[in-house]
Amino acid sequence: MDATGAENHCTILAIAPSSIEKGLVWVGTDDGKVQVTRDGGKSWTDVTAKITGMPKGAWIPQVKASTYKAGEVFVVVNNYRMFDYKPYLFRSRDYGQTWESMVSPSQLGDNNYTLAMVQDAVEPKLIFVGTENGLFVSLDEGKTYTKWTNEFPAGVPTMDLVIHPREQDLVIGTFGRAIYVLDDIRPLRQLAKEGTQILAKPLHVFSPPDAYEVTFQDPAGILFPGNAMFQGENRRSGAMISYVVNKPEEKKEVVPAAVKSDSKKGDKKIRSKTGRS
Repeated sequence: MDATGAENHCTILAIAPSSIEKGLVWVGTDDGKVQVTRDGGKSWTDVTAKITGMPKGAWIPQVKASTYKAGEVFVVVNNYRMFDYKPYLFRSRDYGQTWESMVSPSQLGDNNYTLAMVQDAVEPKLIFVGTENGLFVSLDEGKTYTKWTNEFPAGVPTMDLVIHPREQDLVIGTFGRAIYVLDDIRPLRQLAKEGTQILAKPLHVFSPPDAYEVTFQDPAGILFPGNAMFQGENRRSGAMISYVVNKPEEKKEVVPAAVKSDSKKGDKKIRSKTGRS
């Protein structure tokens, strides 16, 4: 036994108060317990046994109370400390009485345990899931997932996800590979709401966020820092316009064989000329 007594597993890892119902609070622990109170902590109900498919004693790094329905909650579970690397994410819509699985190894991979998730506060079908090997996005409330690799490391542990309420950006915290910001998730919201058939249009422009014309002035101070300062990449200047362009295929005129054969029958000699030396 470790001298620190760490095997006691007495730590609450996640606390999620509801923004809809006063007194409703969810907690997740390091020994696989999910508990809920609806009276501000005076009494608690352990709903762990009702979560079908959750491994016993697993860690619960995140619990997310829904911003749409009071009884809805998402629970992120991982069990890699017991050499179980499968992804686990569960949802309840009735205060923990019944549960459904939101991910599977066939969707995210066998060795790709879950670390974080966030549901968009504007479009409920839009869900982001952080895993040991990257970021996944769902446009249909978890039925299907797509791995996000555009300017984001494909295999980085994605530890936390937050959607900025003003900028409408996805802020991504990783393990050892810095913080990333996915600027303006409004196009993904529209795809989740209206369907991916938008991507097949010849031309589609998504509603752009507000843009401002500004003038910058360098502050007084160091003008030539050399390699002594590190500065993260900022959002590019100018208006942010997201669009879809599908160039139409060039159509080649094809003459049917029947037409070709008929045209030969109509050929007539108009004139011929024989030359002499």
